[in-house]
Amino acid sequence: MQNKPHHGLETQQVPLNQLTNQLVQLVHNDEIINNPLLQSGLSLYNERPKPYIVWLKQVSSTNDWLKAHLANLAASQRPIMVIADTQTQGRGQAGRTWLSPPGNVYLSAYFALQQPIEGRLALEVALSILNMPILAPIKHALKIKWPNDLYGLVNDTYTPGSSYDYAKWGGILIEPVNSSGVIIGIGLNCQAINCLPIKNSETLSASLNPTVLNQPMTHLSNIFKYPLYPVDIIPEVILSLYQALALFNLKSPHLTTRFNPVDYLYRQLIQIETPYPLRHPIDQHTLKQPLTGTMLGINPEGALLLDSDKQIYTILAGHVRRL
Repeated sequence: MQNKPHHGLETQQVPLNQLTNQLVQLVHNDEIINNPLLQSGLSLYNERPKPYIVWLKQVSSTNDWLKAHLANLAASQRPIMVIADTQTQGRGQAGRTWLSPPGNVYLSAYFALQQPIEGRLALEVALSILNMPILAPIKHALKIKWPNDLYGLVNDTYTPGSSYDYAKWGGILIEPVNSSGVIIGIGLNCQAINCLPIKNSETLSASLNPTVLNQPMTHLSNIFKYPLYPVDIIPEVILSLYQALALFNLKSPHLTTRFNPVDYLYRQLIQIETPYPLRHPIDQHTLKQPLTGTMLGINPEGALLLDSDKQIYTILAGHVRRL
């Protein structure tokens, strides 16, 4: 492998014969690598290892590609970030399909952690993304849906509290890979899928409806009311990961206070789909029936607190649906 420096940031050059998908081509994007904001932000981490960035034209899944090549890349003991223009088998929580045409952000990063992996890591990543300067003009319209989804106001004329006043524009996938390492996958919709130049649109026909799998969908360009592209947002996404890891390693100070104002589900009637791990009240186990109740927020570890028939459940993971 050869490392090519770019103002302190390096792009890992991986020989094509080492790629699991022969259709993948490495590309280099100077707009990202040399972005002044990114370089200035990374300078704040002089005592931390700066990342290797692998940019792929197409890949099955950035998380899967990173796991497959981690043994070689992790020898550098640096954070490793993989970005792709498209994914052919993108996935989200619980293996759900993440539609991945060009024009959106698909990024996975490997970090070594100083704390055991907990559910609060995904929340720290989500909070750091919402705090990116580029999103400041629409921050009032952004929310986080526990445990790992990013939501935005799609129509301010909708009745507050109605099922479709907010819609999903991003998601976070946390995957432990060893005793102290984690891969963080991020998918952000910058543009509507049906507005993008997709050659094989038949495979995405189900996605052209703004509601996919009973989940309303939107994109940042819709929330901003003007076009936003991956090149605009990726530098700040990279910096947000550093910020999230710093807070996570500090044991997420004041997490509940920071999360509650942007909690999409707070005080809402919700249903936890099965199976899901929980503590009730102190024993951890898994229930096999849906659980309905009112979300009371989160605890300091990032677990969801649910009031169901006057019983308080601590939900550690699971798919949540607002009723």
